[in-house]
Amino acid sequence: MNRTIVLLAAIILLAVGIGVSYAIWLLGGQPWGQLLGDNFLFARSLPFTIGLGIALGFWRASGWRSGTPRRTDGAIRRFAFSTIVLHVIAALAVITLLATGGWQYLKGLLSTDSPIYMGTVYRVHYLTASVLIFVTVTFVTDWLLRDERSLTIGKGQFIRSMRSPAHELPRPLGTALGYALGLDLRRAAPAADQFTYYERTVSFPTWELTIGLVIVTGVIKAMR
Repeated sequence: MNRTIVLLAAIILLAVGIGVSYAIWLLGGQPWGQLLGDNFLFARSLPFTIGLGIALGFWRASGWRSGTPRRTDGAIRRFAFSTIVLHVIAALAVITLLATGGWQYLKGLLSTDSPIYMGTVYRVHYLTASVLIFVTVTFVTDWLLRDERSLTIGKGQFIRSMRSPAHELPRPLGTALGYALGLDLRRAAPAADQFTYYERTVSFPTWELTIGLVIVTGVIKAMR
């Protein structure tokens, strides 16, 4: 019950924060057009968006069942349904950010008029940026509270973890990696559990770094 109250309070605070910021813009106290108004609305709502992500992450973590999830047939369930939904939302947000951000860049690069009103492009960009930040904060909070490490390299497991990607990569790359790390590729790759070692050592860290940079640089640009 307490976790639901926290989540509802965060939703109410987000709605109030956006409402107050929007009301200030409508009062006309500043000579802002749509572009600058949307920029300020995004910046002012950011703490509330982050707060909602923390609240949802807490809600997920406090109701999470411990242990490795398995299906009725005994197979390991890699992701819960709610996790899949959040992944889909994040993926759509990233695609939209790439499209709208690329549109802004090309307009400035080509110095031509846009067939689509740029105020709309920026508005969609800010909205999807808020969505991506919200989902990212939700995941990070959930993982930290549950001490989730299934997608990370365990302590003292670096060499063992790298042997599997060396086997999975194309032979020239895998051989080069094995030589650089002194791996014995004659030994079989360790068995994967919920996630493969390639996902733990290459895929997940790459996405983690990329999305982190996109969020940090985008927020700095907007706050400027």
